[in-house]
Amino acid sequence: MTSLATPPGIRVAVYTSTHCNWGGSHQYAGAIITALAGLPRETYEVRVWHEDATWTPFLDRLQIPGLIASEYFVPARFRAKMQTFMRLQQEEKLTEEQNNELMSLLSRFSNLSRLVEWKPHIVVLPQMRYPLSVPGARHIGVIHDLMHRYERSFPEAASPEQTRHRERLFNATLEKCDLVFVDSRVGAGHVLESYPQAEPSRLRVLPFAAFEDILTCSPQPPRMDLPQKFLFYPAQFWKHKNHAGLARAVARLKKDLPDIHVVAAGNTGQNGFDDFHGIVAARGLEGAFSLPGYVSTEELAWLYQHARALVMPTFFGPTNIPPLEAMAFGCPVAVSGIYGMPEQCGDAALYFNPAEIKEIADAAGRLWTDDALCDELRKRGKRRAKQWSFADFYRSVQTIVVELACGSVD
Repeated sequence: MTSLATPPGIRVAVYTSTHCNWGGSHQYAGAIITALAGLPRETYEVRVWHEDATWTPFLDRLQIPGLIASEYFVPARFRAKMQTFMRLQQEEKLTEEQNNELMSLLSRFSNLSRLVEWKPHIVVLPQMRYPLSVPGARHIGVIHDLMHRYERSFPEAASPEQTRHRERLFNATLEKCDLVFVDSRVGAGHVLESYPQAEPSRLRVLPFAAFEDILTCSPQPPRMDLPQKFLFYPAQFWKHKNHAGLARAVARLKKDLPDIHVVAAGNTGQNGFDDFHGIVAARGLEGAFSLPGYVSTEELAWLYQHARALVMPTFFGPTNIPPLEAMAFGCPVAVSGIYGMPEQCGDAALYFNPAEIKEIADAAGRLWTDDALCDELRKRGKRRAKQWSFADFYRSVQTIVVELACGSVD
């Protein structure tokens, strides 16, 4: 951690809107909070406002106070308007003017009002959301990706409605936040290329890591029968995750590798599942896939430990968390060679074009059949994982916050 002299009594407020089933964004928020919990308690006081009661035992373990931000007590004359705004926010149809009015109402009647009243010196928003504006505070936000600009064919990120929402979000983040975390040099380049007002000095490259929660848990097998040998892909079934491409690749391999099997863990309620399921049914691949749905952290760790390899044909970046987890567990990796993925994985992965089924199939087939290749990737992955660990992530967050704090109090 930096040796800068920090003024005493620094108050750090965190507001996270993530829920436990949000996957990587929830993991990331938890890692940010864990890093902040490691700041010297005699100098820093950290409090967390959140939207999901499952944060409570996590915060209790860290000995950090937490409040459910969405709990509020609204006078009758405001209730109908609040309910309308909350519904529009869930549907991602809230206009900027309505969002401003909603935040004003929340600040008056919800637990968020206590955040403002607490007068924090630093406010951290560890997920992509509209920044809070707390008078007198310095603000830290995040921009994980700008795929609504770079992968415009996927409606979950780049529909007209989503594009408007994301543009308002990222313009507000760059306007109101003193510092913005990005995941990679490629991610920083995307921000600077896309938003002329972005200042390089306000961007901080904070790479993802294989986080502590999964690396220190007690692995448990999923409650379903699985073959001894399987490829693994943990991802919600969004179109951009390209489960359909993976299914086509498996169909291509099936004749020569009849025992090939993929465990695809993730929420099947997203917009890419029907395409995937249609291909599986049409090609008779029902026996080639296991779909455990959402899996716990303990189950996820077990799957990494026992998988033949991770195969991740996503169209989105700049980087992703699963390859880091796989490498840390000694699971060989094949991943889309796009955006910041080579920066993230280096020589510890096979790369392919996610739009080319043959390339996905070739990578999956090599990992399925080549023991020597898997052994080499396993060794390279473990070395790569040690170069940037969750402890390095924590130290980087702490250093950045300390540096910001030194300019936050007169």
